[in-house]
Amino acid sequence: MPLVNWPGVDTSGIDWSMITATPFLEGQLQAGFNGTYTLNYDLKPLEFADQIIRPSVDAAGRLNFGNPLLVPIPQWKSQTFLTYSWNTKSITTYVNHISSYTDDASHDGYGGVPVSSFEVDGFTTLDITAQWFLERFGLNVAFSILNLTDEPPPFANVEFAYDGMTHNPKGRRIKFSLSYRR
Repeated sequence: MPLVNWPGVDTSGIDWSMITATPFLEGQLQAGFNGTYTLNYDLKPLEFADQIIRPSVDAAGRLNFGNPLLVPIPQWKSQTFLTYSWNTKSITTYVNHISSYTDDASHDGYGGVPVSSFEVDGFTTLDITAQWFLERFGLNVAFSILNLTDEPPPFANVEFAYDGMTHNPKGRRIKFSLSYRR
């Protein structure tokens, strides 16, 4: 039996990162915005013996359910942050966003007729972290609240009812960390 490798993927997109800092009160204020926009993610068709085994797929902005070679590819992913630091302390907030995308796993519930207009909603979370470096002891103490607003992952018509490759099902979480360095 002959073996066939997939013929490839054509991708394009835009990545960006912007950061600025300025003195503010007794410390420094830093703000930033970074992200990515996937223009296209085209899986080339699989052909064998002049037959198309699997057609090409435009995967950008889709859940890509049922295709063993693709993962979900929302077109927009971004993060905005704001940090205020003074002396050996800092407070940082993050706003994380993933855009909505087409849920190609959706069906009507009556025989599995595909529904192409269903969208997995966008997902935005807010995180906050406070840090304090105790230089004398070589300790860094951090306290974080992740997903501060307790946002549930958006519904997707797949097992567990959310896209586990893109969204985090964990609600609000509190994290305490202690690290040592000399």
